[in-house]
Amino acid sequence: MMEGQASGKELVVRINGQDYSVPPELANAPLASFIKTRTPFKSVKVACGEGGCGACTVADVEERDGRPYLRTFNSCLAPVYSVRGRSLLTAEGLPAAAAAGGGTSLVADRLASFHASQCGYCTPGFTVAAHAALHNAAATAAASPSGHHSHHHRGEHASCGGGGCDGNGGCSRSAGGDRGANASGGCGGGLLAGEELRRALEGNLCRCTGYRPIVAACRSLAEEVVDMEDLLGPAAAGPAPAAAPPPPAAGLPLEEVPLGPG
Repeated sequence: MMEGQASGKELVVRINGQDYSVPPELANAPLASFIKTRTPFKSVKVACGEGGCGACTVADVEERDGRPYLRTFNSCLAPVYSVRGRSLLTAEGLPAAAAAGGGTSLVADRLASFHASQCGYCTPGFTVAAHAALHNAAATAAASPSGHHSHHHRGEHASCGGGGCDGNGGCSRSAGGDRGANASGGCGGGLLAGEELRRALEGNLCRCTGYRPIVAACRSLAEEVVDMEDLLGPAAAGPAPAAAPPPPAAGLPLEEVPLGPG
């Protein structure tokens, strides 16, 4: 067997659509360390090293009811072997926003426009967490016959009298309903209510911004009519094969990554 070629017995993990072979001696290494030193993806950050800050958040692409579902977790706590055969996404692997010219993801672009980053260390984790929450809500909406869910924004529309929309396109902000005073906006199936969004981000810490611009940026996406294709991609979704040749980056030596602050 040629050097660098993966065998059927080796561990393989897919990260942002690329397959990486894991040497046996690295099976117990922290996933965050493996990603930072054995792949070209450097957005994953290690701050607390205890799973308490969310800077190392990545998403595992699962399949639920025939649709991709993104489950986020802290990569500083997960040994590499625990994600064997899985397909993972870091901030670099999120689908690019058309408005950003394909350069950054929809969430990252919105965080930048809201000045929701200062030192930037927590930003990749927030980006993955927010994208996963919006992705899963968009997938649920796409699976609905109406594509519109009342529980996502119940009681948040002033013209609904506090009762929320009926979930069938009849609220004043729905694209198919009687828009009334909100004719210029339309609900378009707001993806997440404020409390749902806060729950999605509660595992991520920011020591600079005070959270307000971060939440405002993510909420602006949740309340807008967004292109579902920007959220329901990318092509990286799907389980990794049992084995695949690793890219050249996988041949680099594993450097020790500090697990403490700094």
